[in-house]
Amino acid sequence: MSTIAVISSDRTMTGFVDKPPADTNVRREDPITSDMAAEDRTSWLASLSVDVIVFGPDIEVDVVLESSAFLRTSRPEVDCIAVCEPTTDFLAKAMSHGVRDVVSPSKGHKELREALRLLDEAAAIRSSTRAEARPERGTVITVLGPKGGVGKTTVAVNLAYALASQVPGELVVVDLDLTGGDVADSLGMEVASNVSTVVGSGVVDDPTSLKLSLTSHGSGALVLPAPTSLVEAAAIEPEGVQHLIDQLTRMFRIVLIDTGPGTSDATVAAVRAANEVLAVTTPEVGGIRTLERHLDGYDAVGFQRARRHVILNKEDRRSSLTREDVEAVLRRRIDYVLPYDRNLPAAANEGSAYLEARPRGSVATTFAALAVALRGARVPAQSTERGWFR
Repeated sequence: MSTIAVISSDRTMTGFVDKPPADTNVRREDPITSDMAAEDRTSWLASLSVDVIVFGPDIEVDVVLESSAFLRTSRPEVDCIAVCEPTTDFLAKAMSHGVRDVVSPSKGHKELREALRLLDEAAAIRSSTRAEARPERGTVITVLGPKGGVGKTTVAVNLAYALASQVPGELVVVDLDLTGGDVADSLGMEVASNVSTVVGSGVVDDPTSLKLSLTSHGSGALVLPAPTSLVEAAAIEPEGVQHLIDQLTRMFRIVLIDTGPGTSDATVAAVRAANEVLAVTTPEVGGIRTLERHLDGYDAVGFQRARRHVILNKEDRRSSLTREDVEAVLRRRIDYVLPYDRNLPAAANEGSAYLEARPRGSVATTFAALAVALRGARVPAQSTERGWFR
């Protein structure tokens, strides 16, 4: 049974407290305000014996953010929900401060109950993950998009966000688009180290130093971004990339790799090491043909160990090419479809994962299904027939 604390005196929360969801213990707590000393506020929050804290609509925004940020670091097992208007600005701040969900007061208690249900499912996944023995080697997931502009970084960033909540602190994202990688920018991150500062140095062989070279994101993922200059990128040897991947698989449950367009040495190393390959294309002839050639090429040189998942990105019903057309050209089934959504690239331009601001909807559902499948659960891909990677 989950214990939920509702911090609010707002009368709109009364119905929820009086008629709580099944298998929950809900209690109301007095509001906290900015007039309280910060030490008193954090001390009180630390003393609460709860699984979830719901901040009512009467709690000041700054108090919600500061409290959630404190709980994220001191009590990461406690989930936070904010009941307030989900403006774009607030959503970005809320997720970066550790708020798990934002529910509009105008939506009533139904949406709040749904948010709690999703948190309960996520908690169950985290609990089962902690109970698992750490595998000898982590899983390598390589995102492949030989044609530039197909959205592979968008896929990588949002998949990382979806997976990180299942294995907090156990997922690292490596940007191996050495000459044009923008994973860090897509997540709005300021970083000190990158691939070039650790490859070929003693840092790679020291797990502590290597982990300290990674930058933590609010989602729970760790990030090693691409080099900041072409000179740095040119100095990276293929053997160094292979060694980096090998070391990271000894340290993390999941190593998620974003690659560059074309077939660079770094991309080949990432495909060679992969347990799972996500092949991304769009409904455009150039992108489809390029992906077909590259997949055939990897098959020809024996890179067939990994399961392959074909993702059709930017699907638009107005396009002259249908899903069936794409499958015919590739001679492979499409396993996941991401519909065209102008907010996907917009989120990257704003320095945030799309799922931070929009945790529901068809795009979010696709990433959630993909994340569960990659964690080994028995869930079907979106296609009605078995995917070709089996």
